[in-house]
Amino acid sequence: MRAALRIAALALGACALGDARAATTAYTDRASFDAAITALAPVAALDFDALAPNTIVPSGAALGAFAFTYAIDGGAQLMVIDGFATTSPANSLGVVGDLAFLAGDGFELAFPPARAIGLYVIGEDLAAGDVSLGAFGTSVALGETPDAILSDGSAAYWLGLVESDPAGATTSAALASAIVEDVGDYVWNVDDLVAAPEPGAASGAAAGALAVGALASLTRLRNALRRRARSASRPGR
Repeated sequence: MRAALRIAALALGACALGDARAATTAYTDRASFDAAITALAPVAALDFDALAPNTIVPSGAALGAFAFTYAIDGGAQLMVIDGFATTSPANSLGVVGDLAFLAGDGFELAFPPARAIGLYVIGEDLAAGDVSLGAFGTSVALGETPDAILSDGSAAYWLGLVESDPAGATTSAALASAIVEDVGDYVWNVDDLVAAPEPGAASGAAAGALAVGALASLTRLRNALRRRARSASRPGR
């Protein structure tokens, strides 16, 4: 069952990348993504290391250039954590209580107009298709091979999308995960968000887009993310 659903998810992703949005390229390794966005500097980045561990990130709150909107069942909130190995130590993004995201969790991002968005998904028991990043009318999902294996044995997967059309900038992206069999299928965290703004984007326009995107994204997220009852206590990574 799990394998079949993963294959279906990968097939859907391949179809999306092959249709009219051919100007958007998906990346599952950080080095290739970075090379693709060199012309789009300056880059907005967020590694959570400037924040104190246990900092709560309420839905709608902005950290740097990124605003986070989510509706996780049980009212769980996002939180900066430092308990797990990550791609840029020591902090990463998790969830209050569980510390890690569970299968079925996700959030939306709003940011100034950008032609590229990327981030790391880090966790255990992850497999191809489990987590996907959507933007520019398409998506990229975890591949078969992680971008890196960290010191505690967890796997780090890069998810990135780059739009080549100068008129194709976006102000939002969605990170979603699938429940294949149960919410305990896998646990995961997020780190090293990157957005490459459209060159010359004005800060005032970016701020306006950020606010509008954050408000509009909540309804889309509630419709898109799969609901599930959160267990009272789940082991983290």
